[in-house]
Amino acid sequence: MDRHSNTGKKLFQRSGFKFKSEVSQLSRTTSQETYLNKILECINKPSIERNEFIRKDLLHYYHKCDGHFIHYDQFEHETRGIYSLSYSMCGKYIIIGFGNGSIKVLNRETWKTKVFHQGSKIDLPINSIKINKLSDCSFFSASENGTVSLGSIEPYSHETFIRGTGNELYTMELDKKAENLLTAGKDAVIRVYDCNTKQLKRELNGHENRIYCVRMNPDNDNFFASGGIDKTLKLWDLRTNKCLLKSEESCLLFGDGIDISNGILAIISWEEPPGQIWDLRKMRKVMDIIPSNRQVQKTGSLCLCCKFFHGYSDDADLLMGGTMGHGSMVIYSIKENAVLHSFVANETIVCIDSRGNEVAFGGKQMGLYIAEFFPNIDSFDYYCDNDDSEDSGSS
Repeated sequence: MDRHSNTGKKLFQRSGFKFKSEVSQLSRTTSQETYLNKILECINKPSIERNEFIRKDLLHYYHKCDGHFIHYDQFEHETRGIYSLSYSMCGKYIIIGFGNGSIKVLNRETWKTKVFHQGSKIDLPINSIKINKLSDCSFFSASENGTVSLGSIEPYSHETFIRGTGNELYTMELDKKAENLLTAGKDAVIRVYDCNTKQLKRELNGHENRIYCVRMNPDNDNFFASGGIDKTLKLWDLRTNKCLLKSEESCLLFGDGIDISNGILAIISWEEPPGQIWDLRKMRKVMDIIPSNRQVQKTGSLCLCCKFFHGYSDDADLLMGGTMGHGSMVIYSIKENAVLHSFVANETIVCIDSRGNEVAFGGKQMGLYIAEFFPNIDSFDYYCDNDDSEDSGSS
């Protein structure tokens, strides 16, 4: 089908793609063209139920917003899917963790991928990758076998930071000063390590089941949030080792589903409603995430991961979400209470990251997707008073 035909253009818009007349700053790829043609074929097949949801219920795109794919990679079946990814601090690379324990690096200047660490058939997934914000090309990676590794792309190095202890690690977090490394997983214990000495500093208990996400408050490294399948959201103070907030009516997490920006915490859920928004300055829930242009799903929202999208603004308004239910990455506006755009991937999306207007996300079916999104809506005005009081979550 001719990509520039009227019929093709209509189908692209229905499947979540929008045309952009200007030439992208990043060159288009042959793999993108192949993938877009594949999507055109899939979108016409009524047997693909998850696309039916996109076609019927997410067509209320905001005319001021524009999004399009710029790159796509399909990795080998042996990798067993993409479980984690992150842009390097310098922005030149995207670091990708796979289900077979492999780590690969995509060079954004050449769009070529090279193997950083080779996994095997018996290795477990790399569930988390966190960059060192004090270094252009270094990062930590956490494997489900309990091992945490420290790597550097330029110059190359890869060493074990923490050896596996039998606990399955599902999440990891690193503070912006690269002093404290947090890990959590199957045994529901949050462990804090000293990045300089590699020694365990403390253990934090309180969750009753597996923890799937820990997230530092970027405005204050003394505070972090945690959540998992016990439906409990907790806010912790590292100085006192105490839990400051415990919400037992929060979200069911099965992935990297908490993010914090400008004193606002977003948490997504496997169940309905798809998530919640919290004001950390006043330690209270502001709203449930119930997009006005999305129908309630009887099977649950099936959301797995989320991150705030900033583009060239620091406003805590646009939230990226990866789902299993309809196989897409959606961008939701808190202010508009609506899904602004969706990038259809036809696979379970488990990890997201962004840099500027560029978004990268990956899924269980070995696909790496890179897109550009250009929002043009008014900035989000907080629902709560923007006072100068020093509350513990964002002080």
